[in-house]
Amino acid sequence: MKTYRLIGASVALLFGLILVPARAENASNSAATSGAATEATSPAKPVSPMEAPQPAKKKEPKKHQSRLDVLTEKLSLTDEQKEKVSLILKDQRAAEKQLKKDISLPDDLRRTRRREIADSHEDQIREVLTQPQRAAFDQLTMKEHARNRM
Repeated sequence: MKTYRLIGASVALLFGLILVPARAENASNSAATSGAATEATSPAKPVSPMEAPQPAKKKEPKKHQSRLDVLTEKLSLTDEQKEKVSLILKDQRAAEKQLKKDISLPDDLRRTRRREIADSHEDQIREVLTQPQRAAFDQLTMKEHARNRM
């Protein structure tokens, strides 16, 4: 039984080593002959199954970015305000991550602490805003709090 697994793994590896470079070469040849490529194409580099793709550059978390986008749209933030709010939201995310890592806290205390973190960062955002923006921000956060409590 172990012999069959070894043979199967060897065949799969061999198949991968032959098929991947052949497909890459066929793709580059068909693009060059069809005239789809306007510039000179370089020969395809064989891709080894052992090579892992390079990790993408770390992006902002979607929650942070969408919150920043919503605030920018609803409050008409200036570029300077947007930068400051972005830093506040990053700090809030870091504090929430740290809280999540602390497994020693009971759930009720964790909820209380999370609310304190959010309130503190909302106050920091309010300091960046103008008076009309604060009023709109307060309405927006009241709606969010009501939605979260449902």
